[in-house]
Amino acid sequence: MLKQQSSKSIYAAQVLILFSLGALLAGAAELPYGGWIQIPILSFIWWQLDTQKSKSFKNFFALGFAFGLGYFVVGLWWLYISLHDVGGMNSLLSCVAVFLLSAYVALYFFVRNSINTSF
Repeated sequence: MLKQQSSKSIYAAQVLILFSLGALLAGAAELPYGGWIQIPILSFIWWQLDTQKSKSFKNFFALGFAFGLGYFVVGLWWLYISLHDVGGMNSLLSCVAVFLLSAYVALYFFVRNSINTSF
């Protein structure tokens, strides 16, 4: 029982790490000289995905989706400004719209990450 709880907490930590790394990678892309810093971040992301003990489809879905969601929520921040300030959309509705678009585009990271299960 204790081992099962610790494996769930490790898995939740990996999802949180990949979400944070996706957000960090998107933030580093915005820096004027941020191109070089993306290489160690991408290396750490690859290492996190490569050290998976259980190679199930559900785990790869969650990890790829978490990374993609973190990456696109930070990368598409400007859409909130366009929808809310320029377009006059409600603040909550524009946040939901950016989140849903980010979740949709994050599915592409899931598809790419799920290819790892077949090889």
